[in-house]
Amino acid sequence: ELPARYVWASARADAVAMIALFTEDCDFEMGPPGSRVQLKGKAALLELLTRMAPTPGVILALISNQTVEMQGPDTASGTCVMQNPAAPPANSPFVGYYRDEFRRVGGTWLFRARRFWSYSPLFDPSGS
Repeated sequence: ELPARYVWASARADAVAMIALFTEDCDFEMGPPGSRVQLKGKAALLELLTRMAPTPGVILALISNQTVEMQGPDTASGTCVMQNPAAPPANSPFVGYYRDEFRRVGGTWLFRARRFWSYSPLFDPSGS
């Protein structure tokens, strides 16, 4: 459910709702190889999400092919495909995947880490 909540908040350009889905010590990474953005901590991620926040409805992302593997009672990892099939004027279609780390904090599952990799122009099947 966590990736779906992320997409739901993203579609509404709600940076506050998005950041609430992350642990305080979160890692976030995105961008093409060689110029990836790597952020540490919720404050840095909130600044990026606030700066990048599009007009609501510009990101019409869909998630699919989600996997989750439990590593312990309060930790898990997984992947999901994310795509934006629409191309509103301020955006273009994209497709890629997230490699996620999850942690349960106070009974609530949160993202400990999210790393987005684009399928195009480069696809790294190792997910590194």
